[in-house]
Amino acid sequence: MVVAATLALIGVVVVLVWLLVNATRGRHSGKQEGNKPPGPKPWPLIGSLHILGQYKSPFQGLAELAKAYGDIYSLTLGNTPCVVVNSFQLIKEVLISKGSQFGDRPNFIRFHKLFGGDRNNCKSRALNLRSLSTAPFTLYSFKTRHLFK
Repeated sequence: MVVAATLALIGVVVVLVWLLVNATRGRHSGKQEGNKPPGPKPWPLIGSLHILGQYKSPFQGLAELAKAYGDIYSLTLGNTPCVVVNSFQLIKEVLISKGSQFGDRPNFIRFHKLFGGDRNNCKSRALNLRSLSTAPFTLYSFKTRHLFK
């Protein structure tokens, strides 16, 4: 019984130290975030999900963040860094003008399960439209979807 309690305590201490190191690593390492847009400071493990959870719809939370940080900002969903673009002109620039630079999009687990391992696997028109929201956008993908006809 004492051994189990000791192992549990050691496990909790290791997890807390790991969380502390990961939370402070970027702040004190002197590394620049590069060209990352401004955004809310993420919490360990959950990222910025605590902010989106305060609203009835996540889209309301994204709109409020746009008011605070501008038309383009970054946030972290879990451990996945994301960039949110809100204005039509910026969306056009990101997806069309500079599509090859922004072509790599994260493959979220939820969408992975929804589409059976393939973000572009669509069995109906509704799923086809949904997959457009998660597909990697490049000029090539627009042409292959016949959006420029």
